[in-house]
Amino acid sequence: MTSVSVVVHAPDRAPRYTTPCQADPDLFFPVSESGPSLTEIAEAKRLCRSCPRTTSCLQEALDRGLDDGIWGGQTTEERRASRRRSKSVRVSR
Repeated sequence: MTSVSVVVHAPDRAPRYTTPCQADPDLFFPVSESGPSLTEIAEAKRLCRSCPRTTSCLQEALDRGLDDGIWGGQTTEERRASRRRSKSVRVSR
């Protein structure tokens, strides 16, 4: 999967990232969801909580079926669980 980072350059200033995941994209794509990666996941989620795009980011990941990485503050497994809950709510109506 290819990730794209957008950096806004202002004259005579250091690059200004528009979202936390653009500053360190690798942090948001941990190697696993266990062991040493748990520290990275916790840090990525902490940064997500401060991001103004958290809700739209998560919705985009759910809509597009993105499986890898931290999106909208949720891991792959958390997004899968969200999709299962959403499907069960639709079926039970």
